[in-house]
Amino acid sequence: AAKAWGVFAGSTGVINASYNTTSITRSSAGQYTINHTAGFSSGNYSAVFGANPSGSAVFCGHAITSQGSTTCSIQTYGVAATPSVGGQDPDFVTYAMFGDF
Repeated sequence: AAKAWGVFAGSTGVINASYNTTSITRSSAGQYTINHTAGFSSGNYSAVFGANPSGSAVFCGHAITSQGSTTCSIQTYGVAATPSVGGQDPDFVTYAMFGDF
């Protein structure tokens, strides 16, 4: 079972539903930090993300930029039909994290 999961609005970081998440901080377009209620035993846990593209993007990708026992930070980006890449707020972001407390 997932030790943390959730879905949040990309434009604001507002949590729609979650488990073991105290807050999500949106620091700039496409940059988020997820804060865990109960920390993992270390930063060595599996984190899986999904995102729904917004605007002119036809694809939405992401990368984990840092991962600790109490936080996990990601960067999302959109790719449009005309090649361009940049930080972008998706419509929503989903996540699930698996590991030991």
